[in-house]
Amino acid sequence: MDPNTTAGLNLPFIVGVVEHAALPVLSAFIASFGGALAFRGNCIREMGEGYIRVARLRGISQGRIAIRYVGRNALLPIYTNIMVGIASIFGSSIILETIFNYPAMGFVTFNALMNRDYPLIMGAFIIFTILTLIGILIADLTYGVIDPRVSKGGDREAY
Repeated sequence: MDPNTTAGLNLPFIVGVVEHAALPVLSAFIASFGGALAFRGNCIREMGEGYIRVARLRGISQGRIAIRYVGRNALLPIYTNIMVGIASIFGSSIILETIFNYPAMGFVTFNALMNRDYPLIMGAFIIFTILTLIGILIADLTYGVIDPRVSKGGDREAY
């Protein structure tokens, strides 16, 4: 990025940010690709289930079967891991930003670790922890949307 470029919503600044952020974003994307492979494996397993054959025999379209039947049921086992994984991207940003010398939250945290700046380290890890907890809370609150069998509570007697 040109040092004479002023930060703001102007084209040279935006182009510079996109140029310098392309490799770190690509690296984070490739590192999180395992979740897509797990989802693919779950989809393949669900396609062999009996209720999918029944849905095909009933004449339900392939798109509806893929989204409503296969997609939802394949997503259930890995949904919480995906939400925690989104939060863990912030933790892995420490490594990526250090490798690419990209000055952001992870780079500042790494420099604080190297300089033993304990208040900054504690603040950064509190932020990472809060982001992780927010991801888990969102997963917990939205799990009922994906799996309607999950009750909201209070519907039945406790055991």
